[in-house]
Amino acid sequence: MNWTEIFPILTEELVEEFHEKVTEEERMEFEFLFGVDRIINESESQHVLAISLFWKNVDGSDQELPAPTRELMKTATEKGLVRRYAPWEHYVQPLLKGAKEIQAKRPEITVRVYLAADLAFLIPDLTAVGCEIYLMKSSSIRHNPGAMWRFLSLEDAGYLVTVMDADRLPDYAWVVRRTESLREMDAGTWRITNAMMEEVASNGCLNYRPIQACHFGTKVRENMRDLMEAFLWHTRRGTFWEAVCYPQQGIVPIFGTKWPSYGFDEWFLMVAMYPRLAASGFVTSLNTLQTNWSVVLDTDYAAWASPHNVLLTPLAPAPHHPPRVPPSGRFLHLGCSDKHLPEPWENTDADQIDITKPLPCENASVRYIFLEHVIEHVTARDAWNFFQECRRVLMLGGVLRLAFPDIVQIQKHAPSSYDAFFKNAGWGDGTRESTVRAAIFEHGHQAVWTAESMTAVLEAQGFHVSRWQPRHSANPDLVRLDQHWLTVGREINAAETVCLEAAWHGHRKS
Repeated sequence: MNWTEIFPILTEELVEEFHEKVTEEERMEFEFLFGVDRIINESESQHVLAISLFWKNVDGSDQELPAPTRELMKTATEKGLVRRYAPWEHYVQPLLKGAKEIQAKRPEITVRVYLAADLAFLIPDLTAVGCEIYLMKSSSIRHNPGAMWRFLSLEDAGYLVTVMDADRLPDYAWVVRRTESLREMDAGTWRITNAMMEEVASNGCLNYRPIQACHFGTKVRENMRDLMEAFLWHTRRGTFWEAVCYPQQGIVPIFGTKWPSYGFDEWFLMVAMYPRLAASGFVTSLNTLQTNWSVVLDTDYAAWASPHNVLLTPLAPAPHHPPRVPPSGRFLHLGCSDKHLPEPWENTDADQIDITKPLPCENASVRYIFLEHVIEHVTARDAWNFFQECRRVLMLGGVLRLAFPDIVQIQKHAPSSYDAFFKNAGWGDGTRESTVRAAIFEHGHQAVWTAESMTAVLEAQGFHVSRWQPRHSANPDLVRLDQHWLTVGREINAAETVCLEAAWHGHRKS
């Protein structure tokens, strides 16, 4: 018996089925539920602390609340509108207090608030204490989708991400320390499980959650919007079983499986995110010394999924790690133009290092080579020869990181706004045909690449290749390097750009 025999998993095949069958009407609904209207007070940081802020009753059967105002949130208790916690005292005030303290004591941390559309009147309060605000297109329905919004922070997780509840923000210090400890660990995520002492809770449901939504941190990147939409789409179609045959208990319903009620956000983490994050390794904190079947199945699956696991007993501190020392070897940023990276990167343009010629470097002297929207400007033959040169100059364990436009990604997956961008720039007439043509023949491009064709070429030369989204990497030295988005914007960059990391280990991949 194992985890996957008891609990459902959102597999890649199910995600592909969603892409194939989702309707345009459903896509529009998902854009409203999970889309960001605009970003206020946007900031760059190496650590994002993500919080959702909305005010709705928790369950689908609850009555609708009146349109919120500042005064109504402050007087909700006396007006009989509070089902669980007073919104102003329990959520808004702790958030403002905690964010102000973080701004003063830890300014390198960004407090990002995913703010419900109907709470836009709080923008001045939040910006005054330094918050970065992602104003959502919707106002949530009940507890969800609002509680899920904060998970969107994992989409651009070249930085560290800590996920918390607003009311817990004043106690941020120990939480962010655990996330920061991941920098020096092989594990990708820390978590606290919701391991109840009873196998089945008094409500007759199985309440176990492998990840508490208000207590986890990660350095792992995932396409969260895609997973959230696919999960909700399949939930509505009854894809996931909502009861389990639990050892010694028989058939037991699982708590929190009903959209948009309380607990659905952690049900999403359990089915969609737990198996994906487990692959990178967990630092796990159990909130009880009591062991039950769920704990055993969880820890056994996590150990199988990754060798990089640490299990902490209740109240044990996170491991201490010494400061990280940058690795030896040169850091080459080639074809940088005016987009320079900080030391120890060496920023060079074509007039200094021409990638169509032998690299002016000693053998095995370079740790990293980074090219962003450069490789498509030379012929395929020159690219092949350049990769051979990279193999010569890279140290064992060195990495070549390439960011380039993927023509298949543009043709099949770019949104209509990408075509409009090309038309407005004078590179097409707004049709997908003209956009693809411009991506091939304009801008000085000499070769057409896809993630698959580039991977094939690199692997043929003996590199070990992994794929990443822009500004993302499992390597802390390679996160947030990409700057093409500063020229074209985040949406356009995400629509066209693929990033590959080619690691050289001194032997050909079998």
